[in-house]
Amino acid sequence: MVGDWVMLFSDRPSRIDAIGDIKIYLTDKDGEDWRSENPFVRPIPITQEILEKNGFVFTGVSRSKKPMQLIGDGLYISWWKDRLTIRYKREAGRASNYLNVDCPNVHDMQHAFRLCGIEKEITF
Repeated sequence: MVGDWVMLFSDRPSRIDAIGDIKIYLTDKDGEDWRSENPFVRPIPITQEILEKNGFVFTGVSRSKKPMQLIGDGLYISWWKDRLTIRYKREAGRASNYLNVDCPNVHDMQHAFRLCGIEKEITF
């Protein structure tokens, strides 16, 4: 999807700018423009480092992937074992909306944020 972060080749996080019939047009995190075919574009797995760079904090002890949370402005987001839970649009006297989704990759997290109307820029 346009706007998603993906891995170009094996080492270049890049944002999709446009998708053509054969090529995908991207801009890497350093601002360099690229054109590539599908086989060279891969998802970026979510890591603790990526979550921390985007405001998530470690919240407890786990034997596998560490539980992480991002809280603020009527928003609660947690990520644990490739599962994202979002509670959003809390208002006085009204229940929150919830989204629980499997989320192993950065672009999955971006899609979940868009579904919830959350405008959050992912940084690397």
